[in-house]
Amino acid sequence: MSSVEVIINGKLYKIGGGDNAEEVKAVAQELDSRINRFKTENPTSFLGLSQETLFLFEALSLIAELQEAEKQDMRVEIELLNQKIKKLTDTVASLQKVVNKN
Repeated sequence: MSSVEVIINGKLYKIGGGDNAEEVKAVAQELDSRINRFKTENPTSFLGLSQETLFLFEALSLIAELQEAEKQDMRVEIELLNQKIKKLTDTVASLQKVVNKN
């Protein structure tokens, strides 16, 4: 398997990329940007922290974002299901009126 060289937080990493080399590079660039933004927004908080600790902070941040996105998706799905239930309830009520007239 071929490897892809990426730079994250100023350090060179060789990562197995296979057929997805460009995707791996893009994801690595996004991670690098996020870590740099994290450090820029909190300059004194991250002085002297190891690469591993910075990665850990970013991993926790990404997991929190993922969980929030999943919650938002669930809220949207629940709202759509509630709308469908309302339409079905209205249809059933209309059909009951028609049946009761006959």
